[in-house]
Amino acid sequence: MQQRKPDYPISPFFYERWSPRSFASSEIEKEVLLSLLEAARWAPSSMNEQPWYYLIGLGKDKELFLDCLVPENQLWAKKAPCLILLLYRPYFSKSQKENPTALFDCGLSAMSLMLEAHLRGLITHPMAGFHHEKTLQSLRIPKEYKPICFFAVGYQADRELLPPHLQEREFPKGRLNLDEICRFGPFEV
Repeated sequence: MQQRKPDYPISPFFYERWSPRSFASSEIEKEVLLSLLEAARWAPSSMNEQPWYYLIGLGKDKELFLDCLVPENQLWAKKAPCLILLLYRPYFSKSQKENPTALFDCGLSAMSLMLEAHLRGLITHPMAGFHHEKTLQSLRIPKEYKPICFFAVGYQADRELLPPHLQEREFPKGRLNLDEICRFGPFEV
């Protein structure tokens, strides 16, 4: 497996987490899933709005969730014991004005879920590859919510269980250098 190494000292917890596609079919205890959702619940949000909502697909319900994914994601996500859909409310609940940080807030919540999963020895893989309209209809999403992404959640299996074209991609990826993602002071023209 490719080793990732940060340029500056940080906890290994951050760079050891990645998003594999090879899932074991082992079930996840409901209490463990509730702990992941509890971590997501405690994420910060603008005006404490907490614009996120999670739908959990387990057992026979998982098939409804799986059917919403594009075929390439279905190929490997079918092995995950749990699929989660992250939704958001784009408007503040009290004023009904647009919440410009709703997606950012949901990202914080999602990362909290993913980090709690990592702490518990689980893997997560977020997916933007899904059929939007089918998701709205099949999962009966109320009009005030918009889907963001799905997550596959479970325990990691050997990469050899994936189709060959996915085995090639089943390793932790590097990151852009700091000078490619930030600078001190304003942009220079």
